[in-house]
Amino acid sequence: MSPRLVRELATVTRRSKFRQYFSIEEAERLTNHLWDLGLRLDDAEDVPAVTRDPHDDYLVALARASAADVLVSGDRDLLDLEVAEIEVLAPREFVERLDAGEISSQE
Repeated sequence: MSPRLVRELATVTRRSKFRQYFSIEEAERLTNHLWDLGLRLDDAEDVPAVTRDPHDDYLVALARASAADVLVSGDRDLLDLEVAEIEVLAPREFVERLDAGEISSQE
C-alpha cells in the first residue's frame, strides 16, 4: 500500500457502480483496514512507463518495490500487460486461485 494507492482506492470505491456491493461507509472501513494491515511503502519517485495508461505505471512500480508476486486489478491495461516478475490477475481469478491453494496468502 502506498498513499497514492489508498487515495485511488478511496476515490474508486465511492463510485455509484459499487453501491450494489457495499456502502460508502463500508468502503471507507475497507480502505482504512487495508491501510492498517498492508505493507506500507512510499510512493515511487521513479515510475518508468510500462503500461498503455501512464496513470497505471505507478502500480507496476509499487508492485516491483514491494517484490509482489501478483498485482490484482480489473483494469484491462494492466491485465494485458506482460511483466516477467509480476503476474497480473483479475480479482475473481485471484480469489479462485487463492481458494484453490495456488497462491499463498502468506506471500
